[in-house]
Amino acid sequence: MLNQHIEKTLNIRSEEVNKNPEILLGKVNREDREKLQKVVQDIREGKMTKLYHEAKLVDGDITKDIEIILIPIGTDRPFAIIGIARDITHKKEWEKEIIEKYEGWEIAFDSVPDPITILDKNFTILQANKSVFDVLPDVNVVGMKCYEVFHNADSPPDFCPCIKTLEDGQTHSVEMYEERLGGIFNVITSPIIKEGKIVGAVHILHNVSEQKEMNRKLRESETRYRYVFERLPLAFVVWDTETKVIEWNKTAEKLFGWKRDEVVGKSFFDLIIPEDEEELVQNVVENLLKGMQNICENKNLTKDGRTIVCRWHNTPIFGEDGRVIYVLSMGEDVTDKIRLEERKKELEEQLTEAEKLAAIGEFAAGVAHEVNNPLTAIINYAELLLDDAEKEEEKEYLDGIIKEGKRIRDIVRRLLSFSRKEKPKLEKIHLDEVVEETLKLMKYELGKRKICVEKEYRAMPFIYADKNMMKQVFLNLFTNSIHALDKKQSSEKLIKIAMDTTKEKEYLRITFEDNGIGIKKEHLNRIFDPFFTTKRMGTGLGLSLVHGIVKSHGGVIRVESEEGVYTRFKILLPIVPPFETRENVYKFIV
Repeated sequence: MLNQHIEKTLNIRSEEVNKNPEILLGKVNREDREKLQKVVQDIREGKMTKLYHEAKLVDGDITKDIEIILIPIGTDRPFAIIGIARDITHKKEWEKEIIEKYEGWEIAFDSVPDPITILDKNFTILQANKSVFDVLPDVNVVGMKCYEVFHNADSPPDFCPCIKTLEDGQTHSVEMYEERLGGIFNVITSPIIKEGKIVGAVHILHNVSEQKEMNRKLRESETRYRYVFERLPLAFVVWDTETKVIEWNKTAEKLFGWKRDEVVGKSFFDLIIPEDEEELVQNVVENLLKGMQNICENKNLTKDGRTIVCRWHNTPIFGEDGRVIYVLSMGEDVTDKIRLEERKKELEEQLTEAEKLAAIGEFAAGVAHEVNNPLTAIINYAELLLDDAEKEEEKEYLDGIIKEGKRIRDIVRRLLSFSRKEKPKLEKIHLDEVVEETLKLMKYELGKRKICVEKEYRAMPFIYADKNMMKQVFLNLFTNSIHALDKKQSSEKLIKIAMDTTKEKEYLRITFEDNGIGIKKEHLNRIFDPFFTTKRMGTGLGLSLVHGIVKSHGGVIRVESEEGVYTRFKILLPIVPPFETRENVYKFIV
């Protein structure tokens, strides 16, 4: 006999069971059916057995878990058995889920590499993960106080974060050295809250010993790097792919005048690159961003507007993807080095020139002495013969001999003057007076060729100079200009002479210019060389002599020219200190 609930649970009718009791057992799977049959047999034989049994019912595609209670009726040998069945399918599924979740949580709990303990409000360890037993293999920590386990103390230390967590229900942490565990740990405690009350805490120990050691080494490395970086005798600049400055050391601050805070984040093009150098530097940047290391030399600007020359050693730094991420540039100021190199080259050239001039001078002196005596005899004999000559033709020939002989004698005199290299006899003079005296000597030649002379003198200071030598300088300059103006087919022939002081008032500046035929570009570097001349009858000694006189006075002479347009000589002569001047400003044309 079955009640309605059993009929529903087993999906069977009482009438069917009454007709065929075996049909009831047929609903149970084979393994459980055999167990139930054995239990029923034991009950009938009066043997003691447990009341509760579980079995699986199979009804087509449906499987159910049921709990069966078998109660015997009668003593010794029961004459009937009451069976109570309950569907426990959902209960079994829930239990399975709980077990799986618990097992999953336990696996996760034990998989955490940090030691974790669960404490109650009295600091008693209720549960510990595998990592706790790994670091403390000989201690059964469950049931012990956490401060006993980790600090070997009778009470929690004052710095214990668990005290605060159990008081305020917040997560707290502290970093400490755990002697028993042999390392530095970050201790984190979080509250366990149930029904709004704090019932315990989760206690996590994270070993930070390696991290601390790495941080220490990193700090030491950074300190060493910063020490070298700041004390490097080179300007050390790190910049990114947009030319923005990332690092700027003390030497760079000192060299360029810009402080680190003023330049970081800005493009170095806006700070230290002159406009006329931008194209050159841009080409260097493009090659660096392609990964090509290089060394370059270019002009740079300082904060106060000065221009210096720096030599840069540039190294691209690559990222993990192989692309350039920034560039290290180490620079040094080579302005003075370049000036010294230029000065050295200039001195070497001067030495070569001096040696050349000395050799030429010795040769010229020898030639002059050898030629001078017989030349004097020829001129004297020709003059004696001229006195006795009667025929005009004879007089003409003898006059020609005397004239050419005197020209040769003049050349010899110049050779001797060139070879002697006499020291100037210095005296305190005004140079405009020397020019005026020279003009008187040249007045006839200038007037004959209709050449105008325009003079402009400003603030004439005193100079120390040999008056006769200076006169020789201007005589040679006038002679060259007259020759250049004669060769030019122009109605306007002009010589300009200007005198002024340099801005620093250290030198008297003389400009001597004509609008003659000019000098060919390929000849400009040779016009002061001895015996170099473009004149058919020239000796090539005039300008060489001028150059030597100016140098012997501590001065400088330069030439500028444009063929067919002009020639301009510029002379600088030292002014007598202290600066004295005669305000004599006038413009005059003769």
